[in-house]
Amino acid sequence: MRLQSLLGVTIALYVAAILEAFSTVSAGGVSTHTERASFLRTLRVLRTRNLNGNGEEERMGGGGITVSTSEKLATLFKSSKVTDEQLTKWLAKGKSADDVFYRMKFAKARVWIFDNPQFSRWVQYADDFSATPSGKGTSAIASLTTQYGDDRLYKMLKAAKRESSSKELASRLQTDQLERWITIGKDTDEVYMLYDLNYAGVRLLRDPQFNAWAKYVDDLNAKHKGAISMVPTLRKHYSDADLFKMAEAAKSGDDELKAMGLKLEDAFVQFWIRDDKTPVKVLAELQLGATTKTLESPLFGLLTKFTDAYNVKSSKMKTTMIETFTDAFGDEKVAKMLTTVQTNEWKAKKIATELEAAQLQMWLSSGKSVDEVYNLLNLPNKKHLHSIDANPLFTTWISYLNTFSIENPDKVTRLLSTLTTEFNNRPLMQILQAAEKFPSMKSIATKLQLQQAEKFFSTGVSPYKVFTAIALDSVGDSVLSSPVFTKWMSYVDDFNKKHPEKEESWFLPLRVSYQGNSLDRLIGTARKKPETIKLADMVEKARMEEWLTRWKYEPKDVFRFLHLNEAGDKTFSSPNFKLWVKYLNDFNLKYPDEKTTMIDNIRANYIDLHLLEILPAAKKVPSTEKLAKDLENALLNKWVDEKLTMAYLKRWLGYNPSFDVWIQRYAEKLNMTS
Repeated sequence: MRLQSLLGVTIALYVAAILEAFSTVSAGGVSTHTERASFLRTLRVLRTRNLNGNGEEERMGGGGITVSTSEKLATLFKSSKVTDEQLTKWLAKGKSADDVFYRMKFAKARVWIFDNPQFSRWVQYADDFSATPSGKGTSAIASLTTQYGDDRLYKMLKAAKRESSSKELASRLQTDQLERWITIGKDTDEVYMLYDLNYAGVRLLRDPQFNAWAKYVDDLNAKHKGAISMVPTLRKHYSDADLFKMAEAAKSGDDELKAMGLKLEDAFVQFWIRDDKTPVKVLAELQLGATTKTLESPLFGLLTKFTDAYNVKSSKMKTTMIETFTDAFGDEKVAKMLTTVQTNEWKAKKIATELEAAQLQMWLSSGKSVDEVYNLLNLPNKKHLHSIDANPLFTTWISYLNTFSIENPDKVTRLLSTLTTEFNNRPLMQILQAAEKFPSMKSIATKLQLQQAEKFFSTGVSPYKVFTAIALDSVGDSVLSSPVFTKWMSYVDDFNKKHPEKEESWFLPLRVSYQGNSLDRLIGTARKKPETIKLADMVEKARMEEWLTRWKYEPKDVFRFLHLNEAGDKTFSSPNFKLWVKYLNDFNLKYPDEKTTMIDNIRANYIDLHLLEILPAAKKVPSTEKLAKDLENALLNKWVDEKLTMAYLKRWLGYNPSFDVWIQRYAEKLNMTS
């Protein structure tokens, strides 16, 4: 009898399942194929439950919700529509959110759950249930994750946020999902892929999802005490070099993008700190070499940022940038890098200057002697040295002489005097010239130079040879103010008096050593000091005499040599214009057969259109007014001689109303000569 009853119940359940399945197909209006699959699953579940008969829980709904046998049976015979009263009763009975999810038939729904008005009621039920003792630790997002899985649920929520009807609820659930990920420590790689950042390419930092992902990493760090970094994930998709480029490019964008660039840099800094990297190791990882390009590289700033963070963490092992570079490349290479900076980038120059000072101080602090630094820089054997021009590291060494002298003022005289026995004449004079520029060594260096020069003067050697032997050709723009130069000029006079048959020019070695613009700068520098103005005039006069007599340069060429062709509106008020006028007059006197006019030579350097602009400007200056008027008349006469027609002049100048006065004046000039 019991067997018959059990069989009856089983048959009833099968019939009920069939009716339920078919009613769902009829009511839902969904595809036959889909519902057929659901129907078959229902049969399999019932069959399994009938075989087991042990009342154990089993997964249902094609997802992961866990419900009891009784819930499954109840669901078969009840509508998915649930009243508030029913929800209240379930909550009182402690019915789980999973069970209610199944009771409300969301697990088998063939429509978008966010379109179901019952769904928001279930979410509220899940919230209410989680607030009860029996629901502690449960949540709507946990149930939904079990049902759909993280990836699918994330995409569902993302899609739901696009619809106005479900945006608010989806946003709230997405926040819950994010908090759940943080709680369980969901892998940053998985979230990165969920956010589709693997498709971002070079626009990674511009992608709004990157900001969201970076925040997730931060929140995860806060939860797990800084153990998480975005760097390992990013390295699976980009090289470090590409990431650094993106960070640097972002820093020149708007505030939001700049913040992302800085955040990425900070992530690397913290990653290296946690990885126990030292500045030397990071220097190698950044692939920065001992070249001037390193100082221009944005990665230098990243290394600086890391070094600061490293020093905060490792206060007992603090280091400096100069120590890092020295440990990595050695004193010589670092010094060479710093002394050969050739860039218009002011930041790189500033960095080089600061590092140079730091290097000098590092040597001084470690007790390095002048000779020790000389050897550290691998400078040539002192006795085999003929000049220091070719080696920029002498600049570094001489700077250390100054640093050492400031710290040890009582040793300066002995220090520099020792150099006179260690170096040959020319390199010694070059070193003393450089030392003379530092207040700490100026007086002693000058005194020693004069002493060395007197030794040469006493030998009666040719002034031309002495000029280079005492390195006057190396002094630079300030040579005319050098006490040694003044002494040398006196030596030339004495030599010529003693050897009239071998008379030498004082100007020749100066002109040979300081050619072209160098001589211009030399003269200009001397004119700035009252005590050397006469010398500047002497040099200028000697140069003009050589141009006129030895080279016979035409005035139009000298106009260019004096850079008057670049002076524009200031051409006629320039001091060099007076020099040129004198040269023009001297040329015409010396070479009457090749006499030339001022206007011809000016036109050889300026086109007429340019003259039409600068001559009126010169007329406004009292000192050049008469000259400008004379040149205007001379120009008009030239046009008459060249037989320019009025028609041509109007076509040529008519486009600019300011030239109308020239057209009018030319017409008057033609009438006067006709």
